[in-house]
Amino acid sequence: MKRFLIGMAALLFLLAAFEFAGEKISPKDSGEGGARRGEAPGETPGEKAGGEAPVLPLRTLDGTELSLADFRGKKVLLNFWASWCSPCREEIPHLQKFYRRHGGEIAVLAVNLTFGKENPETVKKFVEDHGLTFPVLLDREGKMMKEYGVVGIPTSFFIDEKGMIRRKYVGPMKEKDMDKIFRQMEESSE
Repeated sequence: MKRFLIGMAALLFLLAAFEFAGEKISPKDSGEGGARRGEAPGETPGEKAGGEAPVLPLRTLDGTELSLADFRGKKVLLNFWASWCSPCREEIPHLQKFYRRHGGEIAVLAVNLTFGKENPETVKKFVEDHGLTFPVLLDREGKMMKEYGVVGIPTSFFIDEKGMIRRKYVGPMKEKDMDKIFRQMEESSE
């Protein structure tokens, strides 16, 4: 099991490095439920736009258990990241600003891939250093990552009040990208 987790961490690192090396690729709007660069839906529930979002429970840094089911009735931005990932570090300030402005309207949950290079102490220091105020969940075994079909980070999912995935976004977002997708969700729920 340990070899598998180390292998997964190495794979994620290579995918992130390959994905974001050199020229930045700007996200294209591929419609509701779409992912950047026309990524096709896969076989896992998390990759299917319009499918129900997996609700596995995870623990926060302070040990509280949270599940996506706890947020039923509220929109959710679910973000997968790691502190060693430079595109994730680029995205984090935008995520915090978005949360500060819209936290009452949409829950922001950051799922840290806490295996391989990552550990709770590293994550805690990162959260404190960056003044993050949204919940950070620890995916210690990669179960949530697997359930959502995440192969590169950062990857974000926008989930509606009924727990249905409305949009998948692969790569770092800026606050304006988050705002745009959030507005689209608001308009489609009216």
